[in-house]
Amino acid sequence: MKANTSLRSIGFTLALIAAFFMQIPACAHAIANDYDVKKFGAKGDGKADDTSSIQKALDSAFAGGAGHTVSLTAGNYKITKPLRVPRNVDIRGEGIGFASVLSPVNCRAIEIVGAHEPGGYSFRNRIDSITIVMKDAKSKEAIIISETYTVTLSEVFVYDARLAGIRIENSNHVRLDDISVYGTDTGIGEGIVITDSTVNAYNINVENFLNAITVRATSDYDGKLNLFGGHIERFGGYGILLEGSSYNLISGARILAPSSSSVPIAVKADKSGKLFPNHNTIIGSQLLVGNSRPNEKKASEFTPVAAYAGESNRLINTQVIGKPKAFGAAKNFDESP
Repeated sequence: MKANTSLRSIGFTLALIAAFFMQIPACAHAIANDYDVKKFGAKGDGKADDTSSIQKALDSAFAGGAGHTVSLTAGNYKITKPLRVPRNVDIRGEGIGFASVLSPVNCRAIEIVGAHEPGGYSFRNRIDSITIVMKDAKSKEAIIISETYTVTLSEVFVYDARLAGIRIENSNHVRLDDISVYGTDTGIGEGIVITDSTVNAYNINVENFLNAITVRATSDYDGKLNLFGGHIERFGGYGILLEGSSYNLISGARILAPSSSSVPIAVKADKSGKLFPNHNTIIGSQLLVGNSRPNEKKASEFTPVAAYAGESNRLINTQVIGKPKAFGAAKNFDESP
């Protein structure tokens, strides 16, 4: 009898626990939809201008207090001005497979910019599960992050970008997670541009630009990328360009240069010629060049760092096929087994 009572008690307790956890998704969904853009008048039909409705939802979420989420429910949202995301406000869509789409017309899609905020600095934003189609705004970046910190972009797909997909400047603690950025031409633009910022990136896919990823620094400690996994291809210039930038880590990436006129990874001095990149590490990656080696002109563009190559920039356990001359004669990287 006691055993049966004990079993009933355990069963009742487990049922309570299960009921509690079953409520969590419903609660989270309800919170996410507190600021559903369609409740603020957005149509999401690809025709109506939804700019003011979405911006009103963002501003209302900010007024509601820290940590609110604006829900971009399934639809195609035409916008004609950049959406300014206030601090402590998130945007969440319903997936990057063209479910929740922003379609900017002659403007950026999203701005997370400290200059728009009191004190000149913004913080704590997350943009999640949306697609941005740039076919009507090819002279603009899709997203700009400037003068801010603790920002996450997750499962964001930028499609048909021309000038730049994502631009990050003067910011810290930026995380890019499962991001895809597609351009329109291997002779134009940059997929992701990082200037004087610290960025951690995971599983990034960038294709069809002149330069896929560019990391720039204007001082010895500015501009740093930690890249873990990813696929980069169809670029006309550089897969990853480290310009005056040091202490970058590229791990587990696959970078496919389509022809002899393209280079998977390059380290170069900044434009002033005074800031040399050092202590950059490429580990456990694949760097592949088309069917032939880069020509002499392309190789000569690299700034030699032979004086300290052995103790600074390193290739470790990295497969290099069709190795660019820059990795050998110019000695930008010391190759380690």
